[in-house]
Amino acid sequence: MIGRGLFLTGTDTDVGKTHVGCLIAELLVRQGNRVGAYKPVASGFPGWDGSDGDRLWRATSRMGSPELVSPQRFCAPFAPSVAAAMEGRVVDEQQIMDGVTRMARECDLLMIEGAGGLLSPVSPRLTNADLAAALAIPAVIVANWKLGVVHQVLATLAAANLFEIPVAAIVLSAANETSPHPTHKALFTDFLDQRCTNLQSGDKLNSLAQQEEIKMLPESWKQIPVLTLQHNQETFSEDFEWASLFAPIRARPN
Repeated sequence: MIGRGLFLTGTDTDVGKTHVGCLIAELLVRQGNRVGAYKPVASGFPGWDGSDGDRLWRATSRMGSPELVSPQRFCAPFAPSVAAAMEGRVVDEQQIMDGVTRMARECDLLMIEGAGGLLSPVSPRLTNADLAAALAIPAVIVANWKLGVVHQVLATLAAANLFEIPVAAIVLSAANETSPHPTHKALFTDFLDQRCTNLQSGDKLNSLAQQEEIKMLPESWKQIPVLTLQHNQETFSEDFEWASLFAPIRARPN
């Protein structure tokens, strides 16, 4: 084992994923943990200052070096492989995986932040889901807390299920300045409670399910913690043990 890891992913780009990662890292550092962050590929940043990697690095009290935290950075705000091609470069897939091992040796808890959503490509062949699955670590899903969030989270959960990636928590993040509607969380959790529960005999939905072959969602989804963050909120309202979510990273051969 080379350490314990957690994969941070989003339902889309610009959902507040890095902000959430920074809050988690800062909290874990205050609790006395040796926390590291790893951003395998990043695009849209012409320099280090203010980049996602820089923000995460500072949140971990500068654990490791910038080169370890964010080794592959590209200027154009496009998918990493496209941004790399615009610079006459390519995304190094081996470096993506090797970087996990190098950064994990610097800390006890390693938070890995993907680029974009779970099925967003990090190279011409690999998605964030491929990376999380290869490392065998759980994911935290960050979603933009606005109209449409239920579909976006359910779609990401379905993708995680396809790749056999356990989801440790869901964060509804008000990345936009608009105040989110408080019913979204209740709607989401109530829907899961209804759709993930084994149908009882005689239930109206049960007969419909039999007629139309409606597929039930995994019952385990009901147990996933759902946390919320208002716009620019600097701490989580919920008291949550983030360190408990980290799991052993699957060791890779040298």
